[in-house]
Amino acid sequence: MTHMVSIFAVYIAIFLFGMFTVRIGLETVAKKKLKAALIMFTETPLKGLITGTIATGLLQSSSVVLVLTVGLVASSYLTFKQSIGIILGANIGTTFTAEILTFDIGFFAPFLLIIGVALMLFKRPVLLGNGAFLFGFGCIFVALKGFETSAEPLTSLSKIQQLIAQTEGNLFIALGIGTFLTAIIQSSTAVTAIVMGFMTQNIITLPAGIAIVLGA
Repeated sequence: MTHMVSIFAVYIAIFLFGMFTVRIGLETVAKKKLKAALIMFTETPLKGLITGTIATGLLQSSSVVLVLTVGLVASSYLTFKQSIGIILGANIGTTFTAEILTFDIGFFAPFLLIIGVALMLFKRPVLLGNGAFLFGFGCIFVALKGFETSAEPLTSLSKIQQLIAQTEGNLFIALGIGTFLTAIIQSSTAVTAIVMGFMTQNIITLPAGIAIVLGA
């Protein structure tokens, strides 16, 4: 039991590390341009919403967009009214992450890792940032494959079987599990990825998966 749980925990760590590396890479390449875009394209709340959605979808982090927005408001570059649209857009943009995870490009993960490491050897910020971005995505898709392969062995444990049975019988329990796991892992994206891995193996049903994601 401990062995299987440890392997699953390692895949979670790889996934979180990949998300962090992608974020760092994109910040290195595009942070200054993002500031300029937030100032330029947010004359109205609607434009701010669209800009916040696109920026978060690209950066894969609503936190980064929110921190930049707060800083720009504090510096009087943006008004409070403009910031509302950006914040709403940032929360919409986070859903793009789940869409990206649905792409089956696990075959290219080794190439992403190799190219990413090679680019990170350069000191130029653009090459370093792109290298971190590719390496991070490679880690993410390695972890996703790991979630799929370790999902079935993990469900052979009696406690996991009982937990899955409870999520099928009571969607409020599934909602609570999603909330609890996200509070521990501190990443709703990671919880969503785990649910996707279990659903790929037909271990949990769609209603239970949706409830867990809503809880996350």
